[in-house]
Parts: sequence; C-alpha cells; structure tokens
Amino acid sequence: MNEKKLKKDMLCEAIQNKKSIRFMYKGHPRVVEPHLLGVKQNGRLVLSAWFVSGFTKSRHEPPWRSYLLSDIRFLEILDESFAVTRPGYNRNDSTMKKIVCRI
Repeated sequence: MNEKKLKKDMLCEAIQNKKSIRFMYKGHPRVVEPHLLGVKQNGRLVLSAWFVSGFTKSRHEPPWRSYLLSDIRFLEILDESFAVTRPGYNRNDSTMKKIVCRI
C-alpha cells in the first residue's frame, strides 16, 4: 500500500471514530481533532482539523487549521477521543471539490 493511501485510510479511520491524531507537519509536532478530509479545487488532499497542541505560527481563534496530506509525516492515531464537533465545523465545505470522509 502506498504512503498516500495509508495516510488517507488512517485519517478516515480517525475521523469516523472521533480520535485525535498526532503528526509532524513541516518539521513541527501537531495534535489535532480531525473533522474532514477532502480534495481542494487544485486537486490536493487537505485535512480540516481542530488544533489541540503543538507548533503553530497562526494563533488566531478559532483554532481550525488545514493540513496538506502531502506534508503530514509520522501520522499516528491516539487513544484520546473527542465527543463533539467543534464550533464552526462545516461538513459541506464549499472549498472542497470532493469530500473523502467527514464526521
């Protein structure tokens, strides 16, 4: 199985089971609550997630972040679950050409 498919499958599993994930992104650690994985208009796979901890340059609220699948490294699903979707979650994100999986 190629790395892209493995990451995609792991992210969809975490989204469906509402499990937090940890990964390295552009050399920095992140822990997030994944909510949606989709294909942007430019064809790139993007994860929409609620930032929990780790490094971030942008400190704006709410802590929604988008992560390019191609830049996610060392992905792991954590034991921590999250019970509810976070405020501002858009399950029909119009910036996505196609939604792969979502809460």
